[in-house]
Parts: sequence; structure tokens; C-alpha cells
Amino acid sequence: MRGLQMNRWLRMRRAIGAFARARDGAVAIEFVLVLPILVLLYLGAFEGSKLFEVSRKANTATETIGDLVGRTRSVTLRELNNIFDVARAIISPFDPGELDVQISAISIDPQGKATVDWSRKRSGAGTQSMPGLAKGSPYALPPDLKATGNLFYIIVDTRYSYHSPLIHSVIASSLDIDMTYGIVPRLSSIVPCSDCG
Repeated sequence: MRGLQMNRWLRMRRAIGAFARARDGAVAIEFVLVLPILVLLYLGAFEGSKLFEVSRKANTATETIGDLVGRTRSVTLRELNNIFDVARAIISPFDPGELDVQISAISIDPQGKATVDWSRKRSGAGTQSMPGLAKGSPYALPPDLKATGNLFYIIVDTRYSYHSPLIHSVIASSLDIDMTYGIVPRLSSIVPCSDCG
């Protein structure tokens, strides 16, 4: 009788020990708990890198447009349309139809009042530029640009709407990347546009 109780006790002890040492189920449960976090980290890193890349391309497009216009003595609508095409080429392989660009020439009078000399824009998938800000309308020039004492600026504003299935499902339908770049003409005191209207 005593030997039978001892056998039961040993079997129960072995079963408890085997249960404590068993890790097969624990690994599966840990994997199931950690997998969603790993997937979110991977997708977040992927989307973050894409967002960084499109932001860098939008910044490059903005500065390139400003530099191209700033290095001329005058521009025409045809030349501006070619410059808009350059911006679309820079933003590739991202969708150039999501890129909005506006180029404005801003004059500053001796009293420091900034007004629009000419302005053209191209939105989305358009192939021709359209009038931008109204000629002669006041322009809110940033104080740091006013302080330089320059009397003429080329201001380039770009907006890129970045769409992503992940961002759409988690944050918003799109993220807008806005860039502004101001440059003083390099070859002359002003850059007129002969047929901008």
C-alpha cells in the first residue's frame, strides 16, 4: 500500500516537473503576442522611410525650381512650364499628379511692403501653368527675409499629398508635405515674366 502511494507521488511529481519544463506552448504564445508588434514596427519603418524620401524629393524640387528661376534674367510662360516639368521629374517615382507648385515673384518697396509682381502655379496632373497669386496683391513675407534688405525675391511653394494604405488606415487619408523656398535673383535685380499677365 505504501509503495502504491509512493508510485503515485513519484508519477505526480514527474508530471509536474515535465509540465514546468515544457516550453513548446509558451514559445507559440510569446510569438503570437510579439508578432503584431513586430509587423507594426516593420510597416512603420517602411512607411517612415517612404515619407522621408518623398519629403526629401519635394524639398529638392522646391530648391531646384527656385535656383532655376533665380539664375535667369527673365522668364516666359514656356520656360516656366518647362521648369514645372523639371519638378515633376524630380518627384518621380512618386506620383507627380500629387505635386502642386507655385512660383511667385515678390517686390518690396522702400517702406518694406511686399507685393506680388507675377505668380504662376501648376496643380496635380495639369500640363500647363495657371495664374497664381493676383498681381499687385500684398504678400506676407517672413520677417527674416524682410530684414535682409533685398527688394526682390522668387518664392517657391510646393505641396505634395502623400497617400499610403497604412497611413490611411491608421492616421489620415493623406499627409501633406509643404515646402517654401525663397531666393534672390543671381544675375539681375529682378526677374520679370514677359507674358505671365
